Amino acid sequence: MKLTKCFFQRIFFLSMLFVFILTLSAAYAASAKSSFGEDNLRKKVKLYWDKRINADYDGMYELEADVNKKKFKLPEYRKLFGDQLQIVRYSIKDVKIISEKKQANVSIIYAIELKIPIPGLLGHKKELAVDEIWIFEHDNWFHLQ
Repeated sequence: MKLTKCFFQRIFFLSMLFVFILTLSAAYAASAKSSFGEDNLRKKVKLYWDKRINADYDGMYELEADVNKKKFKLPEYRKLFGDQLQIVRYSIKDVKIISEKKQANVSIIYAIELKIPIPGLLGHKKELAVDEIWIFEHDNWFHLQ
């Protein structure tokens, strides 16, 4: 009787452990899937462009893909943007996720204001458009180009 009771306790323990592992796996899969979605991508794009408007290049650098961080170290990255113009506003025009490539194409419209004293152009604003590529790596979205 003692052997049977011990056997059933072990079976019960193992089955509970198995259920726990399955629950954790499902929760992880759900969280990874949700971070891949368009809402999370839009949040990352907004965060990146908010940092760009505020000239927070260190913060932008953290949102760059690994391949970009290998190309440019932080001091070089900061120099890419200069201080001759300022982005004053932006809007996310379109987002297209390409699931099989784990990347997305994001269209942005933004306005710049020149900060250099060129006669007739100081304070001049211009609206531009850019198409960016974002990639999904390390369970999150990062700016590629």
